[in-house]
This record gives sequence, structure tokens and C-alpha cells, in this order.
Amino acid sequence: MKREDFIKGQIYTHEQYMHLSILEMMESKSEHTDKADPRVGAVLVDRNGAFFDKAHRGELRMGDHGEFTVLERKHPGEDLSGFTL
Repeated sequence: MKREDFIKGQIYTHEQYMHLSILEMMESKSEHTDKADPRVGAVLVDRNGAFFDKAHRGELRMGDHGEFTVLERKHPGEDLSGFTL
């Protein structure tokens, strides 16, 4: 599957979510030229186990990790209790 194949609200297997997190990680953008930065891909799954959102390092702002991006930048103030990252 490609990143674009994942549809919000659809339930996928754990393996498919892991695959998506790896695909997302591959899109990470490093903010340094003199050292390697961690490549981070994050997948957020709702309370029912359905795909909710994804993010990668540097997606919206250089230096922001994928987890921070998906939780704080894409969904600020939303109640994500019970979601799985």
C-alpha cells in the first residue's frame, strides 16, 4: 500500500499501520546538514481502531517530530483520549 491509499475512518491491521508509519518516516525532513536527525513517522488511530491521521518529522515545521506534529500542530486542543499513536 502507498501512503495515499489509507483512508481516514477505515480500520486497518496492526501490520498495515506499522507499514504506514514506516512510509511516513521515509518522508522525514532533516533540519541539519552536518548530522543525521531521527526519522520519525507517526500514525494516529481513533478509539475504534480506525485510521485518524499521520505525520512525519518536519512535515509542517522543521525540527518538529511526527508525534508532536500529529498531536499538537494538526489537532491542537482536541480530545484525543483513548486514541493510539
